[in-house]
Amino acid sequence: IDALKLRVTYGYSGNVDLRKTPEPIAGSGTDRYTLFPMLGISNLNDPSLRWEKVGMLNFGADFSIIKGRLSGSVDHYRKYGKDLYGQTAYDYTTWGNSGTIVKNVAEMQGQGWDIKLNSINTVGSLRWSSNLLLGINRNKTTAYYSNLNEGLVYFLADGNRINPVVGLPLNALAAYTWMGLNNQGMPQGLLDGRASSDYTAIFRSASMNPMGNETITYIGPAKPTHFGNLINTFSFRDFDLSVNLSYKGGYYFNKPTTSYYTLFQSGIAYPDFEQRWQKPGDEQITDVPAMNYPVSTDADAFYARASINVLKGDHLRLEYINLSWKKSYKVMAKEVNLRLFTNASNLGMIWCANKEKIDPEFAYRLRPSKQFSLGIQLEY
Repeated sequence: IDALKLRVTYGYSGNVDLRKTPEPIAGSGTDRYTLFPMLGISNLNDPSLRWEKVGMLNFGADFSIIKGRLSGSVDHYRKYGKDLYGQTAYDYTTWGNSGTIVKNVAEMQGQGWDIKLNSINTVGSLRWSSNLLLGINRNKTTAYYSNLNEGLVYFLADGNRINPVVGLPLNALAAYTWMGLNNQGMPQGLLDGRASSDYTAIFRSASMNPMGNETITYIGPAKPTHFGNLINTFSFRDFDLSVNLSYKGGYYFNKPTTSYYTLFQSGIAYPDFEQRWQKPGDEQITDVPAMNYPVSTDADAFYARASINVLKGDHLRLEYINLSWKKSYKVMAKEVNLRLFTNASNLGMIWCANKEKIDPEFAYRLRPSKQFSLGIQLEY
């Protein structure tokens, strides 16, 4: 052991959203009936408003062994949040025009690991070194002081918004339980223990009790819970080659699906359209509903948020490859450093856990184009 240092730290901080205030905020305008100047409340007051409070305990170790051939750090942290902002119901008949207000209504806790390793794998004419970053993070809502049930909207959405459901991750992702297509090509959910296409009843059942309800299946977190980055660098004489790989895993995402309403309105569809149900018996070989007119918007909404369309987001990505050559020269008693380099970046996904080969980071938007560059650097 060349070096070993242990660390213990604790931090406690507050977070405030400057858009929120314990006093009401009004905007000026003109009454459309009397044409007199008027004030309209744009932000409801909250006399009990407090800062969000976050405490974090960290245990860490920095080390170096084998004469510096392997070095790095390991950190374990625990994070606690209190008085976190969230939506709660509000009686708008008493004042204001909104049925909800943001207040200090939630608590959370999280924990994780951050690992950094640097290694010199080979020495000599061919030198190989590696830099590895690993992260593991898990969190959950521990309290939510609100009877507001509108969280169901986000619970069944894409998970990109924080959804405070006690006992689940902050970005929990759920979906309607999928029971396949019926013999007419309509999607089916689970209602009272049976396959059903009564979407109104399914939606009502789900909204009454999002958790512990057979109509809804909790899938998992919508944000990565473990991730990593590996850079390998190879040096031979005057040449250096670096390859950067990144990994994200332990999460889920909603894949894009064809909405027949959007298709008829805007002509937009996804590749699953080609696998749609078209004749009796197709329900045995496909999970894509039939295209009917007029469109059932309820069937569209159910299918878009059904568990069959939630996929694992684990994937491995090639971030960049960099090749460079450097040389030093003497010019008029001065040293001149010349460096030539070429770089390829945004090289895309090289592995993913879902069979459809959908890139979870760019499921709903275009991937950034691959970039290639050449350069020269001269220091005199």
